[in-house]
Amino acid sequence: MDWQTWHAQYDRPGSYMAQRLEAVRTQIGASLDSSPPGPLRVVSLCAGQGRDLLPVLADHPRRDDVRALLVELDPRTRRTPRRRPGLRAWTRRKW
Repeated sequence: MDWQTWHAQYDRPGSYMAQRLEAVRTQIGASLDSSPPGPLRVVSLCAGQGRDLLPVLADHPRRDDVRALLVELDPRTRRTPRRRPGLRAWTRRKW
């Protein structure tokens, strides 16, 4: 599977994948909004480029409460970081 091509579909405005991504982001934001006060932990398996979680956390008032682990095994995808201001990242490249 060419995951780079698959992920590129998110960049096409109005595409099914772009709409799907927006729906997922909306649900993540709603989950953060409805979570009780205190620390939150998120584990994202098959995280891809983190397009779903990272943009929501970057702008969310609860971002400092969240500790997230994004797991992605595809090495090319892992080399495409989605850095966001205000978020600290640690990357482990070898498994």
